[in-house]
Amino acid sequence: MQTLPRQLGDYRLLELIGFGGMGHVYRAEHVHLGAEYAVKVLREDLGGDAAFRSRFRLEARVMATLRHPHIVLVHHMSLDGDTCFLVMEYITGPEGRPMSLHQVLAASPQGRLNPKQAAQHAAEVASALACAHGYEVVHRDLKPANVLIDTAGHVRLSDFGLARAAGSDFLLSQVHATRSATLSAQATHVLAGGVAETERSLGVAATLSGRPA
Repeated sequence: MQTLPRQLGDYRLLELIGFGGMGHVYRAEHVHLGAEYAVKVLREDLGGDAAFRSRFRLEARVMATLRHPHIVLVHHMSLDGDTCFLVMEYITGPEGRPMSLHQVLAASPQGRLNPKQAAQHAAEVASALACAHGYEVVHRDLKPANVLIDTAGHVRLSDFGLARAAGSDFLLSQVHATRSATLSAQATHVLAGGVAETERSLGVAATLSGRPA
């Protein structure tokens, strides 16, 4: 794990709340506003690459255009020396701490959601994806660990496949228009048909239960 200063730009890093292939996510406080944010700090080898920083800046700009009740809001991307970081809204769960769907499933005795919860979360995820696809943004890393639960018990989709930015044309690659239309139709089916339609059209039985697809 790379050694970081206690502060990046105007953000004071308070505690580590997550990590992945791209870097680490911290709960942070804006030194002037006092507001809390989630700050994703990229690995040093990525942040130090000028071509990657350029792509990442454009990617962050696109992500900041997404406004949806079930998508984590991206505020901006910034640099502190060679350290590249992304500033996002800080999502807390019902217990006042960040909570992912992966953690919810791990804490469940049966390792799965009840049918009502599964249908609700599947519909919310599908709605978020449909919104993103409308902007030609592809998540590419959809999994329970990237589905956060907010204080009201609703899902907030995070981490839109930023790891793919380093070795591909990243998530601005062309998405065929029919994909967005198909996903929107799937979201409608989830809402109307309940759990059975959820499992059939989205395959969420495997995803939400943690079983391999």
